[in-house]
Amino acid sequence: MLRGEYWSAWTVLASIASGVAAFLSIIRWSQRYVARRKIGRERTHNLFLPLEPRRIAEKNVSEAPSSDSRITIQEPKTNWREAELGIAMKVVRQRHVRNGRLIASLDELLSKYGRPALEQCADQGNVDALFLLGMKDTGEFGEFTPNIPRSTSYFKRASDLGDPEAMMCFAEAHDGEVLAKDDSYALALMRKSSESNSPQSFLGMAMANEHGRYGLPKNYASAIRLYELAMNAGSGVAAFRLGELLLSGEEKSDRDRGETLVEDANRMGVIDAKIELALKTMSAEPKYIPELKRLIGSTMGGTLSPHGEKLMREVLEDPDSHSYQKWMAENWLRERAASS
Repeated sequence: MLRGEYWSAWTVLASIASGVAAFLSIIRWSQRYVARRKIGRERTHNLFLPLEPRRIAEKNVSEAPSSDSRITIQEPKTNWREAELGIAMKVVRQRHVRNGRLIASLDELLSKYGRPALEQCADQGNVDALFLLGMKDTGEFGEFTPNIPRSTSYFKRASDLGDPEAMMCFAEAHDGEVLAKDDSYALALMRKSSESNSPQSFLGMAMANEHGRYGLPKNYASAIRLYELAMNAGSGVAAFRLGELLLSGEEKSDRDRGETLVEDANRMGVIDAKIELALKTMSAEPKYIPELKRLIGSTMGGTLSPHGEKLMREVLEDPDSHSYQKWMAENWLRERAASS
């Protein structure tokens, strides 16, 4: 009787101990599962490895500790400043596409991030950095000594990577001055650029058709069609050039539309459009400055009206004005002062 009671008590104790052990095992497994969920579903398979391989896997995941000292989480490494620079470069280029402005925004970009940062991006094959450095080295955008060979090299690298605007610039370099004249190769680049359907590629092909570049005959109908495509894609420069082309036509309806397009381009911030509107305010008296007469021919004359003077002063003070635009504004304002 005593032996039976002894064995019965032993069985109860063993059952309790077994239950406690199972309960603790469930808690431990649950903690591991929750911790594993924090570092990603892809690593949860380690829970089902044998104990020793599991410990090895947990040891080698990363060096950053988590709530469970045996489980670590690898933090992603992101260079936020580099990502910010990438976005800033795209914004600068979009503004350039819209209204041709680049000097102030490019100078601000270089001042904030430094040229070495852009060169590092260029070395990594970033087409935005390559294009912007190429534009800066032309010497046309801001007070900067031109470095045409280096500029051409940047354009070629961006062109080889498929950037349509860089293709245009590299095509223009085959003019016989920068690189050996090669109209067939330049035209092939322009046509390849236009396959991107970007506003700048349409603009480049429109100008080629209007002026008969790269061996193409002058074709105003094609130029108008391409300018309209570029304008509809958001190019204010295309609106201005189309307006200029229509103003030279014989049909009054075309001239009316041309004036409207020039005014639209001015509202979009195209500096050449502002100069055009200022020149249209001149009086009929044919007064010329010799340098200006050589520059724009005999179709313009007279002196600026007060409104035209205001527009020219805005051009002169605009940080995005090119050197030739400021030169024109200075000379017309000088003529205005001399005649008053």
